[in-house]
Amino acid sequence: MESGEIEQQKALQGWLVRQLPGFFGTPVLKPLPGDAGQRRYWGIVDQPHYLVASSPPESEPNRSFIACTLLLARNGLPVPKLFAIDLSRGFFLLEHLGHQPLRSVYPTEGANALKPAMTLLASLAAIPGAELAELPEYDRTKLIAEMVLFEQWFVAELLSLELNNVERSELAALYEQLATSAIEQPQGFVHRDYHCRNIMLSDTSAAQPQLGIIDYQDAVVGPLSYDLVSLLKDCYWQWPSVTREALVTEFYQHNIAPLEGAPSLAEFSRQFDWMGLQRHMKVLGIFARLALRDNKPSYLHDLPLVIHYTLEVAASYPQLQAFAEWFKARLMPAIAKQPWFDEYRGFER
Repeated sequence: MESGEIEQQKALQGWLVRQLPGFFGTPVLKPLPGDAGQRRYWGIVDQPHYLVASSPPESEPNRSFIACTLLLARNGLPVPKLFAIDLSRGFFLLEHLGHQPLRSVYPTEGANALKPAMTLLASLAAIPGAELAELPEYDRTKLIAEMVLFEQWFVAELLSLELNNVERSELAALYEQLATSAIEQPQGFVHRDYHCRNIMLSDTSAAQPQLGIIDYQDAVVGPLSYDLVSLLKDCYWQWPSVTREALVTEFYQHNIAPLEGAPSLAEFSRQFDWMGLQRHMKVLGIFARLALRDNKPSYLHDLPLVIHYTLEVAASYPQLQAFAEWFKARLMPAIAKQPWFDEYRGFER
């Protein structure tokens, strides 16, 4: 353990004693796996229902996390309880929703594991608009800025390719096209990372799995297809296309069709696919940045599935065909030289 982490644990222990004097005695902390951000988590030995977080205020949206926790709790969503907060240092004492992510039961439960997650997603989509006034909008500027990470970090930094002006112009046109599709579809609460690692099995003993939601601090008001994409085109798990299509139809019928001015199912299915392309271009950039800038190389092994999703959608629509052909001709030769490329072959069709 590095000296900085030891000092951080000591600071957290001292803070816990002051927050809850005598409750824990001298709390013994156990490091837990982190996430893509700068937050760090510890369990408390002999106190399994509590979780301690150190979330640097200079880099993490801690106030947004608190506001979203309160918003979701008001609307009956299963989020961690907040027991103590030190905003100046970014210390949190939270309810521990469990060690087991939804991903852990995918191999045994199959698509049945998605049912409670789809129910929760419907509840997120149903949060009244009046409750969302304090959330930022997932506007054109934000959507495009995310896609630019693709050319900055995936293309330029990871693949070491320099784009010419024509290529940049064509990518900019694609960004506009995908952003317009996102803005024109039904809007509501968007978690922005609603996938199998951020949905926790909080009660594994129940006949019907009880789920908890984490990592929602970047929530926005945006396209209702976005979280559906995150769940069904998960960057860490591939579902069969027939499963995805059935659940997109189900979500549409229950949550989109009743809305005033709702798109048709065919149009919503296209919006879902194009939203996925926006998300996966962003993710290619973010995973490359995590590996190169933040020294988290394990994310490189998640790139093959994301590349598969990207090409799957781009090759399926005439409007995106030029991008698919460019990606294959310009990027795939450089991708094929990457040490993780062999993993891509498992997703080829």
